[in-house]
Amino acid sequence: TTAANGGTGAGNVWTIVSGELTGPAGDGWRRSCLTTATYKDPSVLALVKKVGNQQVVIRATTDYNFPGYGFQLRNGEFRLERPGLAQLATVSKSFTEGQYYYIRCEASGSTIRGKVWLQGDNEPGSWDISVTDTTYPNAGSVGFSGESSFGKFASLSISIPVNRNNYAGRIYNYITTNPTL
Repeated sequence: TTAANGGTGAGNVWTIVSGELTGPAGDGWRRSCLTTATYKDPSVLALVKKVGNQQVVIRATTDYNFPGYGFQLRNGEFRLERPGLAQLATVSKSFTEGQYYYIRCEASGSTIRGKVWLQGDNEPGSWDISVTDTTYPNAGSVGFSGESSFGKFASLSISIPVNRNNYAGRIYNYITTNPTL
């Protein structure tokens, strides 16, 4: 389930056409689509088409500027930013308009990291960007955002770490350590 972010006005309407989630034509920062669920330490894999400047966001909130962390495909660089607020890291990368790229990003405590590669290529073993930042330590939404009109996104996979300390986790630990019972 997704929720339009950055305001509830008419400018943030997303559509699915031929299997692609397509962002709206305009409306500035309101071009975002976020999960209604929140995740504290997500690991995210997304397939993003290079159409202008598009990004995957994690630990986002649903206020007007959706603070959180955004991993963005830009012309000549892969960038980690607090959308509209601060650039945290950048690495030089070449992208081809109209091509799909995988973005893997994760937040684990204060470690925020991401990598990008062309669809069809093997996933790189190392991270392109890894920073320590405590600006957004709490759970937030995950999703897509674009500074450019008609951003295209094909898939989003979210994984979260298993909590072995809660009730269900303790039961799992007991069963797996006592399989003969």
